[in-house]
Amino acid sequence: MKKLIMNKRFRVPILIFLAGLILMLSANAVFPKKTESEQAKTVHGDVKNESTVYDRGENLTQDIKNLIESINGVKSAAVVITFDNSGEIRTEKDVNTNKKSTEESDGAGGNREVIEHTEEEETIYRQNSDGSKEPFVISEKYAEIRGVAIVVKGAYDEAVREKIIRMLEVLLNISAHKIQVIW
Repeated sequence: MKKLIMNKRFRVPILIFLAGLILMLSANAVFPKKTESEQAKTVHGDVKNESTVYDRGENLTQDIKNLIESINGVKSAAVVITFDNSGEIRTEKDVNTNKKSTEESDGAGGNREVIEHTEEEETIYRQNSDGSKEPFVISEKYAEIRGVAIVVKGAYDEAVREKIIRMLEVLLNISAHKIQVIW
């Protein structure tokens, strides 16, 4: 082994290998891996709780079902809502910006300016009364509704069907062609 290290032909590859190994080990210390829960919450730099988005869809479906079933002549209703996306939750970030400028001169009289610009973002969390932490949300954009399908049981009535469609247009801010009511 000592002979191998002393051989000039193998010195550079061994040094490169050792440097790479040191970089890999130091990278794990500097940039620790995220836990599974942190990975599930982070999407494009924003913290997003997928179960909350799902719960909103479920709650909206149940609310619409209850409204339709409260209409005179409707015995029961089944409601399905489809979404184009899952919405967006933006969180407050603490941003640290550093700018460093350095002028360098070489022996031949050449000058150059080197500008380093770094920006670090860190999500701001708030402490709940139970001791858990959650990100400080500054804005929420709900998921966009693609369409609504409703199956109604009861005596067919065109006036009731039109009322359901108009109600959903107003409540969900979607056009009538995205709403299908079937008796």
